Amino acid sequence: MGGFNPYGYVHNPSRFIDPFGLAGADCDDLITYRGDSRHPDEIFNDGFKPWGTSKDLYKHTLDAEDPPSYFISTTTSRGVAAEFGSSFYTEKDFVYAIKDKKGVGINVNEVLGQASPHAKEIEFAYPGGITSDKILGATPVNERGDFIGYSILNPNRYGKK
Repeated sequence: MGGFNPYGYVHNPSRFIDPFGLAGADCDDLITYRGDSRHPDEIFNDGFKPWGTSKDLYKHTLDAEDPPSYFISTTTSRGVAAEFGSSFYTEKDFVYAIKDKKGVGINVNEVLGQASPHAKEIEFAYPGGITSDKILGATPVNERGDFIGYSILNPNRYGKK
């Protein structure tokens, strides 16, 4: 039998029925990821702090250290974060998961449009840094960019110091 199924989990604004509540709703939160060489003990205590005070978003995307940027780079792609987290496949590092309200991080591709030099990175830049309470945890990655071992929960977020 074919035809329209009002109980199917396909979004249809005119006839959408979700008797089990499985389709979900839009969320006000955004999960992003950051690859970084620093150990979770340091990041969980201090968060991510910017290199400097430059608020030029375009220059930030080219080199966050020159001029020292006011933004912290994250991405919605775990794979992209793993590339950065493995120092581009040269060493073992970490991928951090960050949860914050939508609109706090700046969608670089949306703001810079065609001028975005690394559009495939799907970057969200956080002005002024990311506080420890926004960091969910860290997962180690090896030099190939593969996730290894277990994720480490941030005790400052989950209250298990």
